[in-house]
Amino acid sequence: MPELVTDFVRDGGTYMILQTKEGLRPEDLNRVQRSMLAAVTVPNLLRLDIREIDYQISLHYDITGKRMLSQCLRSDKISMPEFYGLLLQVVAVLEDSKRYMLSPSGFLLDETHIFVEEPLSSGAMYFTYVPWKEAPPGLPLSQSLLSLITRMLTCVSRVEGDGIPQLVRLCGDELFSLGELKKMLLHLLSDEPSAKSMSGERVGERKSILNEPLPRMVPRPAVSSSRSAVVKEYVPTDISTTTQSSKLSGATAHDSTDANAIRETWPGLEDEAMAAVVTRIKPTYLVLGLLLVDALGWKFLYLDRPGTLGLALGALLTVLLGVTGVVLWRKFCSSSISQEEEAGDVPEESLGSLGTLRPLGFTNEREFDSSSLGEHAAISERSESAAKVSMEAFVPRSGLPDMRVEPSGSVIPEPESEVRFSPPTVLLSRSALAGQDNPARERIPRYYLERYESAGGTAERIPLTPGSFVIGRSEDIAQYVENTSGVSRAHVEILVTSHGCTLKDLGSTNGTYLNGENVAPYKEYPLQNDDVFVLAETRFKFGVEAA
Repeated sequence: MPELVTDFVRDGGTYMILQTKEGLRPEDLNRVQRSMLAAVTVPNLLRLDIREIDYQISLHYDITGKRMLSQCLRSDKISMPEFYGLLLQVVAVLEDSKRYMLSPSGFLLDETHIFVEEPLSSGAMYFTYVPWKEAPPGLPLSQSLLSLITRMLTCVSRVEGDGIPQLVRLCGDELFSLGELKKMLLHLLSDEPSAKSMSGERVGERKSILNEPLPRMVPRPAVSSSRSAVVKEYVPTDISTTTQSSKLSGATAHDSTDANAIRETWPGLEDEAMAAVVTRIKPTYLVLGLLLVDALGWKFLYLDRPGTLGLALGALLTVLLGVTGVVLWRKFCSSSISQEEEAGDVPEESLGSLGTLRPLGFTNEREFDSSSLGEHAAISERSESAAKVSMEAFVPRSGLPDMRVEPSGSVIPEPESEVRFSPPTVLLSRSALAGQDNPARERIPRYYLERYESAGGTAERIPLTPGSFVIGRSEDIAQYVENTSGVSRAHVEILVTSHGCTLKDLGSTNGTYLNGENVAPYKEYPLQNDDVFVLAETRFKFGVEAA
């Protein structure tokens, strides 16, 4: 599949722009699908605006008022029925696309190209569709859905039942179909106890999600606070994303343990492990099989039609089967003997050749000829030197000369001028470990933020650690909790690397202003020294200082 380049802009709304590195041309897109998408509003598809300049095409998707699925998976928690309901939305959109002459291969089924009207538990999902003229090679639909299921599973608060193994087996089946997946999801929804206990109004609301989008739900502003109170320790993005389902409170820690136990006891895992065990044919079965073949041969060759030719063929068949049986019998016997030798203990001679007796100071009395002496000299020398160094590290030396034990039992002192193969370990100082002893080493600058309230006052200094640093209202997501009214749960993310820092708005409700300009969501902006960005009524000034 051609590598798509994603960008985000604000132009009377928020738009996601897709292009390729080589550039999209009109002949790369399907004219019928282009006309269909321009004339008809397809449910649960992002509205597409195709713009062409100098025979170069860019695809503009309207994402105004929607959140990227990857951000929802980091911040929201859903139950198993809600998880099945979201998957049912995906299947329904893929099936209904055929009514609009669209192909399922044109959907981008990854969390960075799927958007949700919040909240995730009951919101409608919107998909990105590219009207390719010829579908580029890529993952099959079943594998794309399996990858999406795996990513969405990270936001499930508690995994229950055997629905997940069933979905995995179906997506891995060669006879996979969207119809079968839909039937399975409906069956799993009907079997969920929490789904049965829903009121009729709630069930009707869930069914309406599959047909028409819900109105956008705007969160109520939080209680205003003059100061922030919590600074959380940095957690890397890749780890925090994949372990979001395990960050529960103390009351639900036992539930997460039960969920892990359920994953470990999924049905089918034992069958796969047993399938890898190769069954061994017993020699008795081989003899019985050869006798049965010989008897059938005599019946068809001689007993049904007695004659000289049949007698000769029967005798020849018996001889051939006898030779085959002898050969196979010897083969089985030799294989069983080799397996017993492998399972047995290692002989003492092999221990000596491997150097396990050398560290104890003993040598074998085996005599080597001139051909084998050169082959084993290097191994013996290395093992003796390694043993000598290891013994020196643990045995205190009080001026005694080195000793060597001969096979006869006599002790001979080693010469004092023997070269040491390995120098002793040197304990480095803290300054050497930190690189302070090397003035030529590159110094990594330190980054920080200065927070200013709208009412003025003293600035609050916030150090930035390498990795992802999120600012927002949610204590479960943000590394710095900002309780000012108008700040979203996960408002902005600052990515700190050795090459600099970037600022990215995470689809906040009220937006982010960088140096007076309203930034586009999900787009990274490089930060320079003394840059100022504003969240609601709070200003943050970015600073850099030498290490």
